Parts: sequence; structure tokens; C-alpha cells
Amino acid sequence: MLKVVLAAFAFAAALMGGGIARAEEDLPQISAEGRAGVDLKMEPFFRALQSGDATGAYRDLFAGTLVESKTTEIAQLASQTTFITTTYGAISGWEVMSSECVTPDFCKVRYIIRADKGPIGFWAYMYRQSSGEWSPNFVLIGTTPQFFFE
Repeated sequence: MLKVVLAAFAFAAALMGGGIARAEEDLPQISAEGRAGVDLKMEPFFRALQSGDATGAYRDLFAGTLVESKTTEIAQLASQTTFITTTYGAISGWEVMSSECVTPDFCKVRYIIRADKGPIGFWAYMYRQSSGEWSPNFVLIGTTPQFFFE
């Protein structure tokens, strides 16, 4: 159905496909400290989406990252997200479904966004910078069952 992919930069793809993940082994969840840092970045993003400001949500989410300069891609992602949220209705909430980390500093955090007409899946690949701040370098949003039952 609807699936949007934003590649933050080629290096992230290389990391994902470069054998860092341990095959056939469960990856650890994000730590409580890591989760708190990710929440600092993601909660304002989801609140902005809930208020109907997808453009501002993505602009703020990617501020200070390598993706920030990719204004065309961010605008396209915001437009497609607006289409999804318009189709699925008002957002009533969100929560983490699961997380997994290939290292303590690089984690995939899977969210369910609750909308009036059905769930929306959102995956954020988060990296802890040397400053300690967490930032996204790749996101996915969609409504297919794979977003919920991986």
C-alpha cells in the first residue's frame, strides 16, 4: 500500500547492508537512557504530526543532520505523510512497538501511530552523535502489515 523511504545518506545504507547486524541473533533493545534521548527528538515530531504540520515536523526532526539540506526529499516525505494522515484520519497517539540496536549508538525504533481509521507504522533509525544527542538518519512510514508484524 503506502510506503515511503527516505535515505538520509549512502553511508547508512552501507552500514545496514555491511554485515554489522548479527545474523540469526536477536539484537538488543535500546537502553532506557537511549530511549530517553530518542524520546527528546521523537516526541516533538509526533506532536507536530498530530497538529497537522508534517513539513515542520520533518524540518525539525532533521535539523542539524546531514538530511537537513535535502529539502526536496523532506518536502516529498512531508507531502506523502500528509496524504497518509489525511487518509487515515486524526492522530490520537503513538507508542514504541519495539527497538533493536546493532550497537548502543545505532538503533531502529518502531512506532505505531494511532489514527482514527487505522494504524500507521513509523520506523526511525537513530544514531547517537558524539555530543550524546540522538538524531535520525533514515525513516520509513507506511501502513502495510509489514510495518507491524516484521
